[in-house]
Amino acid sequence: MQAVIVTLIVLVAAGYAAWYAMPRRWRAALARRVGSRRPQLAAVIARDPGCGACESCGPCSTPPKETTVAAPVSRHSRSKSPTA
Repeated sequence: MQAVIVTLIVLVAAGYAAWYAMPRRWRAALARRVGSRRPQLAAVIARDPGCGACESCGPCSTPPKETTVAAPVSRHSRSKSPTA
């Protein structure tokens, strides 16, 4: 029984990883195929898993902010307090 549960968890995780890494066009095509039979499942499949930044070929919509040089971190030694 434990092996069946572990196998199901691994299959679900592999399916989610494949869906997450799948290109947007493939997800849309899969949603169209499934949508004729199960519209609710098609809506879940067509949804973007992330921001979609991996699929854009153009530059970012906002220019990157200028970076400033951070000040170095200085460490101060603790003074030892006398114990009574």
